Amino acid sequence: MFTAYVDLDLNLHLGIEAEFHQASGATLSQKTYEVGGRYFRTYGRLVPYAKGMVGRGVFDYPNNGASLAYNIFAGGAGLDARLSNRLHLRGDYEFQKWFGFHNGSTDPQLVTIGVAYHFDSKPKYSH
Repeated sequence: MFTAYVDLDLNLHLGIEAEFHQASGATLSQKTYEVGGRYFRTYGRLVPYAKGMVGRGVFDYPNNGASLAYNIFAGGAGLDARLSNRLHLRGDYEFQKWFGFHNGSTDPQLVTIGVAYHFDSKPKYSH
């Protein structure tokens, strides 16, 4: 699984998050593109957050059978921990609701853990 994200913090507790996820198996793969709001609090080096996003999910069927796109809603929560001014450790949980999925339903749940590099090295908010 591969995940990339960008956060833009607008003020003390609100921001915008954009995400990309790609999960691939032996015969299936899916990609999601999402954007939405993020509410966060800062407690020293820890920054817990909650998010709600909308976007598009692309499901690739086996043997190049089809590649179909669906509207999605995603919600979740996580925790950023500042390791240094530029490096952060992130743990994230997200659930997705795919609308109009043709083979019943798919409601993926994602857990990601990774390290992020912050281009703005000065913490803007300290409480």
